Amino acid sequence: TGDIDMAPRYSANAEWTGYIQYFYGTMEGVPGYYDGKENPQRYPKIYNIPDNCAMIYAVIGGTIQNLTFEHKVNMETSEKGSASFITFMPSTLGGVGYHLTMKNVTTTGKISLTGSDQSNYAPFVYCAPKGGITMENCVNDADITGNIYGSVFHGYYPLYTGADCKYEFIDCVNNKNVTMQYAGMFFGNSSSIEGKVSNLYLTITG
Repeated sequence: TGDIDMAPRYSANAEWTGYIQYFYGTMEGVPGYYDGKENPQRYPKIYNIPDNCAMIYAVIGGTIQNLTFEHKVNMETSEKGSASFITFMPSTLGGVGYHLTMKNVTTTGKISLTGSDQSNYAPFVYCAPKGGITMENCVNDADITGNIYGSVFHGYYPLYTGADCKYEFIDCVNNKNVTMQYAGMFFGNSSSIEGKVSNLYLTITG
Protein backbone atom coordinates (compact mmCIF):
# COMPACT_ATOMS: atom_id res chain seq x y z
CA THR A 1 0.00 0.00 0.00
CA GLY A 2 2.98 2.33 -0.52
CA ASP A 3 6.38 2.76 -2.15
CA ILE A 4 9.18 0.72 -0.59
CA ASP A 5 12.87 1.71 -0.51
CA MET A 6 14.68 -1.63 -0.34
CA ALA A 7 18.22 -0.30 0.23
CA PRO A 8 18.13 -0.41 4.06
CA ARG A 9 16.82 -3.99 4.01
CA TYR A 10 20.04 -5.56 2.66
CA SER A 11 23.40 -5.97 4.34
CA ALA A 12 26.34 -3.91 3.14
CA ASN A 13 27.94 -5.20 -0.07
CA ALA A 14 25.22 -7.85 -0.49
CA GLU A 15 25.34 -9.85 -3.73
CA TRP A 16 23.43 -12.78 -5.19
CA THR A 17 20.86 -12.83 -2.43
CA GLY A 18 17.26 -11.77 -1.94
CA TYR A 19 15.21 -9.94 0.66
CA ILE A 20 12.69 -12.81 0.59
CA GLN A 21 14.61 -16.09 0.57
CA TYR A 22 11.77 -18.40 -0.55
CA PHE A 23 8.46 -17.26 -2.02
CA TYR A 24 5.17 -19.05 -2.61
CA GLY A 25 2.20 -16.73 -2.21
CA THR A 26 0.81 -13.44 -3.49
CA MET A 27 2.55 -10.08 -3.66
CA GLU A 28 0.06 -7.46 -4.84
CA GLY A 29 0.27 -3.69 -5.03
CA VAL A 30 -2.77 -1.58 -4.17
CA PRO A 31 -3.48 1.48 -6.38
CA GLY A 32 -3.27 4.76 -4.48
CA TYR A 33 -2.49 8.48 -4.57
CA TYR A 34 1.19 7.94 -3.80
CA ASP A 35 2.16 11.22 -5.50
CA GLY A 36 -0.57 13.26 -3.81
CA LYS A 37 -4.29 13.64 -4.50
CA GLU A 38 -3.52 16.16 -7.26
CA ASN A 39 -1.91 13.37 -9.33
CA PRO A 40 -3.47 10.20 -10.78
CA GLN A 41 -3.54 6.96 -8.84
CA ARG A 42 -0.80 4.46 -9.61
CA TYR A 43 0.58 1.15 -8.43
CA PRO A 44 3.22 1.29 -5.66
CA LYS A 45 6.91 1.30 -6.53
CA ILE A 46 9.66 -0.92 -5.13
CA TYR A 47 13.11 0.58 -5.66
CA ASN A 48 16.80 0.50 -4.66
CA ILE A 49 17.27 -3.26 -4.72
CA PRO A 50 21.10 -3.48 -4.66
CA ASP A 51 23.23 -4.57 -7.61
CA ASN A 52 23.20 -8.34 -8.20
CA CYS A 53 20.42 -8.82 -5.66
CA ALA A 54 16.77 -9.79 -5.92
CA MET A 55 13.51 -9.00 -4.20
CA ILE A 56 12.94 -12.78 -4.12
CA TYR A 57 15.92 -15.13 -4.16
CA ALA A 58 14.18 -18.48 -4.68
CA VAL A 59 10.73 -18.47 -6.26
CA ILE A 60 8.53 -21.55 -5.78
CA GLY A 61 5.42 -20.08 -7.39
CA GLY A 62 2.48 -17.79 -6.76
CA THR A 63 1.44 -14.37 -8.02
CA ILE A 64 3.21 -11.01 -8.29
CA GLN A 65 1.03 -8.23 -9.64
CA ASN A 66 0.23 -4.52 -9.80
CA LEU A 67 3.73 -3.27 -8.96
CA THR A 68 6.50 -1.12 -10.44
CA PHE A 69 10.15 -2.06 -9.86
CA GLU A 70 12.73 0.67 -10.44
CA HIS A 71 16.22 -0.50 -11.41
CA LYS A 72 19.06 2.00 -11.20
CA VAL A 73 22.66 2.31 -12.36
CA ASN A 74 25.21 2.05 -9.56
CA MET A 75 26.64 5.59 -9.52
CA GLU A 76 29.31 4.85 -6.85
CA THR A 77 31.60 2.62 -8.88
CA SER A 78 32.25 1.93 -12.55
CA GLU A 79 33.28 -1.66 -11.78
CA LYS A 80 29.78 -2.97 -11.10
CA GLY A 81 26.63 -2.39 -13.07
CA SER A 82 23.06 -2.41 -11.88
CA ALA A 83 21.66 -5.92 -12.20
CA SER A 84 18.81 -6.23 -9.74
CA PHE A 85 16.05 -8.81 -10.19
CA ILE A 86 12.46 -9.23 -9.10
CA THR A 87 12.91 -13.01 -8.81
CA PHE A 88 16.16 -14.93 -9.16
CA MET A 89 16.52 -18.71 -8.77
CA PRO A 90 13.76 -21.34 -9.18
CA SER A 91 12.85 -23.61 -6.29
CA THR A 92 10.32 -26.29 -5.28
CA LEU A 93 8.16 -27.09 -2.24
CA GLY A 94 8.40 -30.72 -1.21
CA GLY A 95 9.86 -31.48 -4.62
CA VAL A 96 6.79 -30.03 -6.35
CA GLY A 97 7.06 -27.10 -8.74
CA TYR A 98 4.31 -24.50 -8.86
CA HIS A 99 3.33 -21.94 -11.50
CA LEU A 100 4.39 -18.30 -11.25
CA THR A 101 2.07 -15.56 -12.54
CA MET A 102 3.40 -12.05 -13.04
CA LYS A 103 0.71 -9.55 -14.07
CA ASN A 104 0.67 -5.77 -14.51
CA VAL A 105 4.31 -5.46 -13.47
CA THR A 106 6.47 -2.64 -14.86
CA THR A 107 10.24 -2.21 -14.69
CA THR A 108 11.72 1.29 -14.95
CA GLY A 109 15.11 2.98 -14.65
CA LYS A 110 18.41 2.29 -16.37
CA ILE A 111 20.32 -0.98 -16.17
CA SER A 112 24.05 -1.15 -16.92
CA LEU A 113 25.62 -4.62 -17.01
CA THR A 114 29.42 -4.68 -16.80
CA GLY A 115 30.49 -8.16 -15.66
CA SER A 116 30.40 -11.62 -17.20
CA ASP A 117 28.80 -12.93 -13.98
CA GLN A 118 25.74 -10.87 -14.91
CA SER A 119 25.16 -12.88 -18.10
CA ASN A 120 21.70 -14.39 -18.64
CA TYR A 121 20.25 -11.26 -17.02
CA ALA A 122 16.62 -10.12 -17.16
CA PRO A 123 15.05 -7.56 -14.80
CA PHE A 124 11.78 -9.49 -14.31
CA VAL A 125 12.66 -13.18 -13.87
CA TYR A 126 16.09 -14.79 -14.04
CA CYS A 127 14.63 -18.31 -14.30
CA ALA A 128 11.05 -19.56 -13.91
CA PRO A 129 10.15 -22.26 -11.37
CA LYS A 130 9.39 -25.87 -12.22
CA GLY A 131 5.68 -25.14 -12.77
CA GLY A 132 6.37 -22.57 -15.50
CA ILE A 133 5.37 -18.94 -15.79
CA THR A 134 2.65 -16.65 -17.12
CA MET A 135 3.61 -13.03 -17.72
CA GLU A 136 0.66 -10.81 -18.64
CA ASN A 137 0.64 -7.06 -19.29
CA CYS A 138 4.25 -6.75 -18.13
CA VAL A 139 6.06 -3.66 -19.43
CA ASN A 140 9.76 -2.86 -19.57
CA ASP A 141 10.47 0.87 -19.32
CA ALA A 142 14.17 0.44 -18.41
CA ASP A 143 17.09 0.85 -20.81
CA ILE A 144 19.38 -2.20 -20.65
CA THR A 145 23.00 -2.08 -21.84
CA GLY A 146 25.93 -4.45 -21.49
CA ASN A 147 28.54 -6.43 -23.41
CA ILE A 148 27.02 -9.77 -22.36
CA TYR A 149 23.92 -11.80 -23.21
CA GLY A 150 20.52 -11.46 -21.60
CA SER A 151 16.88 -10.65 -22.17
CA VAL A 152 13.98 -8.41 -21.27
CA PHE A 153 11.40 -10.73 -19.68
CA HIS A 154 12.96 -14.12 -18.80
CA GLY A 155 16.72 -14.46 -18.48
CA TYR A 156 18.74 -17.67 -18.70
CA TYR A 157 16.74 -20.34 -20.58
CA PRO A 158 13.76 -22.63 -19.75
CA LEU A 159 15.42 -24.86 -17.17
CA TYR A 160 12.27 -26.98 -16.91
CA THR A 161 10.14 -28.23 -19.81
CA GLY A 162 7.24 -30.58 -20.44
CA ALA A 163 3.45 -30.52 -20.37
CA ASP A 164 3.28 -29.41 -16.73
CA CYS A 165 5.62 -26.48 -17.31
CA LYS A 166 4.04 -23.84 -19.51
CA TYR A 167 5.60 -20.55 -20.53
CA GLU A 168 3.08 -17.88 -21.53
CA PHE A 169 3.79 -14.27 -22.47
CA ILE A 170 0.58 -12.29 -23.01
CA ASP A 171 0.50 -8.63 -24.10
CA CYS A 172 3.99 -7.93 -22.78
CA VAL A 173 5.66 -4.76 -24.08
CA ASN A 174 9.22 -3.48 -24.30
CA ASN A 175 9.41 0.32 -24.64
CA LYS A 176 13.14 0.96 -24.21
CA ASN A 177 16.51 0.27 -25.84
CA VAL A 178 18.12 -3.10 -25.16
CA THR A 179 21.76 -3.22 -26.31
CA MET A 180 23.82 -6.32 -25.51
CA GLN A 181 26.25 -8.63 -27.27
CA TYR A 182 23.36 -11.07 -27.66
CA ALA A 183 20.01 -9.49 -26.77
CA GLY A 184 16.88 -11.59 -26.37
CA MET A 185 13.29 -10.54 -25.83
CA PHE A 186 11.83 -13.56 -24.02
CA PHE A 187 14.86 -15.71 -23.10
CA GLY A 188 18.38 -14.67 -22.21
CA ASN A 189 20.53 -17.56 -23.42
CA SER A 190 19.91 -18.13 -27.11
CA SER A 191 22.50 -20.89 -27.50
CA SER A 192 21.02 -23.06 -24.74
CA ILE A 193 17.37 -22.62 -25.71
CA GLU A 194 17.90 -24.27 -29.11
CA GLY A 195 17.95 -27.76 -27.61
CA LYS A 196 14.84 -27.04 -25.51
CA VAL A 197 12.45 -25.91 -28.23
CA SER A 198 11.09 -29.34 -29.15
CA ASN A 199 9.95 -29.95 -25.54
CA LEU A 200 8.85 -26.42 -24.76
CA TYR A 201 5.22 -25.45 -24.14
CA LEU A 202 5.46 -21.82 -25.19
CA THR A 203 2.80 -19.24 -26.05
CA ILE A 204 3.56 -15.66 -27.05
CA THR A 205 0.56 -13.45 -27.92
CA GLY A 206 -0.02 -9.73 -28.33
